Amino acid sequence: MDGRQVLPRLARWLSLVVGFSLLLGGCGPGRLVDGRISSSYFIDGGRISYAAGGNWLALGMQPLVGVEVGSFRPLAEHYGRDRQRVYYAAARLEQADPEGFQIRHAGFAFAVDGGHVYRQAQRIVELDAGSARLVGRHYMVDAHGAWYGEFPEGEPYLLRRLPEADPAQLALVAPQRTPYLATDRRHLYFMGERLPIQPAADLAVLALPLDSLVLRNDGDLYTLGYAPRQANPLAAHFKVQRKDLGGGNALIHYPGLRQIEGNGFWALLNQHLLVSQERFYWVPVKTTVGALRFFAEGPRHVLADGHLYYLPPGPAGTHALDLGAGHAVRVLDWHYSISDGHVRWRERTVDGAQAGSFSVFADGRPHQGIDAWDGRQFYFQGHAVAPFDAAWLGVLKGSE
Repeated sequence: MDGRQVLPRLARWLSLVVGFSLLLGGCGPGRLVDGRISSSYFIDGGRISYAAGGNWLALGMQPLVGVEVGSFRPLAEHYGRDRQRVYYAAARLEQADPEGFQIRHAGFAFAVDGGHVYRQAQRIVELDAGSARLVGRHYMVDAHGAWYGEFPEGEPYLLRRLPEADPAQLALVAPQRTPYLATDRRHLYFMGERLPIQPAADLAVLALPLDSLVLRNDGDLYTLGYAPRQANPLAAHFKVQRKDLGGGNALIHYPGLRQIEGNGFWALLNQHLLVSQERFYWVPVKTTVGALRFFAEGPRHVLADGHLYYLPPGPAGTHALDLGAGHAVRVLDWHYSISDGHVRWRERTVDGAQAGSFSVFADGRPHQGIDAWDGRQFYFQGHAVAPFDAAWLGVLKGSE
């Protein structure tokens, strides 16, 4: 058995042994105060304690100082109250009113009482409690304005008022894709900064999994997000306009470019095959591409006009590798592929591998130091490591 597999399993086994020993010895967390509302608050005799998500063995128990045990009850996963106080985790919210305290969004720890707004344990003095509303993770509005905020746990919050925003209309553009882009139908805001474009009827965040967002607005394509100050490789082929924003972010406009398809590593833009360069810029690899095929099993591979390309991980991952023209192409996972009867791991041919019976695990992960097999050998990263054994393969598949 590979030692890399043994150590994590041993650590998990030891943690379970320690946990059961503590429970049997009476050193456990007690019982949940109300498991229907929170898995984090425990009662043990005359003490209320907090362990985030119930993970007391790894995180320890934090007692709630000064709590009235008899009247304490959870309000949400991380909020609780007794007759006199409100708590976030184990921290007492000194000025909060327990009678008027209401949870507005439990997942983002957003709450109000009679006169104040709270995110986590911090009171947000800029907002009116009576009209405050959360718009996703970072945006908040009240009757008087709209704000973008960052709320790092245990650190002072950062809040930026949105210039000229209509709080009644503010909404996220694509809540399933990004919490940072919002609009009030007249303006666009990214991380609280107003963008120099107006939202059009076709505004959309495209489904390309990059570190930067890819937008379509008024027919044109844009990228939005962190963009290093370096030459944009697409500028040699297309018109490119860049507007720098705060924090190293930029809005990059590609006038006249309207269609793009891709998977985060590769893209097809106006018949140009592009490869992602460190997930910030696209680099042209091949022009006038007629037929393109992406592979869900191995998104680092792409088939362009009969040529199989591979994008290696790590520092080499800025250069696409042409694996050559191939027929009967199969991509098995992120690194194994088969073409013309040859098995490859990344760009390297796997010597002696039988293409007809070559297989990988369904979950795409190695098991016990084995990640593939054929009728003769087990393999790891393209190297034969042991003779094939059908019984052992059954054991390995049972661990998927």
